[in-house]
Amino acid sequence: STTVVPATSTKPVECKTPSYAAVFVLIFQGYYFALFNGAIVPLCLSIFGFLIYRNVRLSRQRTAPLSNINNNPNLNRQNLHLIIMVLVQSCLTVILNIPYMTVYLRGLRYSVPTDQYHLLLYLIFVYLARWFWFSNHAKTFYLNSLSSQAFRDALKQQLFHVIRQSRVSIVARITNQS
Repeated sequence: STTVVPATSTKPVECKTPSYAAVFVLIFQGYYFALFNGAIVPLCLSIFGFLIYRNVRLSRQRTAPLSNINNNPNLNRQNLHLIIMVLVQSCLTVILNIPYMTVYLRGLRYSVPTDQYHLLLYLIFVYLARWFWFSNHAKTFYLNSLSSQAFRDALKQQLFHVIRQSRVSIVARITNQS
């Protein structure tokens, strides 16, 4: 008796491209992300930083400054410190956004290099750009904690408060179980 083995398909496996709508959405979303994070946010931060700097300069040139600020030098120093921190954070945000947006837009437009030397340079730049991008999200906390005594004091106070509340909660659980 002869066993008949069913023939397997000889059709080659084919890759289908996504529909035009999906491609359009991917391209639109990619350019929107790059435009928003690479141009709009840094532009707005730069404009507001310039306006803050201009307003501070104009307020110092007044002939009759507010009596509150003249009588309290700490208030003036705190305002100046806050303004400097806002300007530094704005500048750092712009600087840390640019490499990632450059890599992102290049990835949308061109393919990955095939030459090993250029591929290595590309991968190093992508790694650094991503590192800058993610450090951008943590910079505010570290910048504030490094440069502001008031911020450090408030942070310590909040941490001690959380620890005290945790202890009270733990003691309450232990006493309820006994």
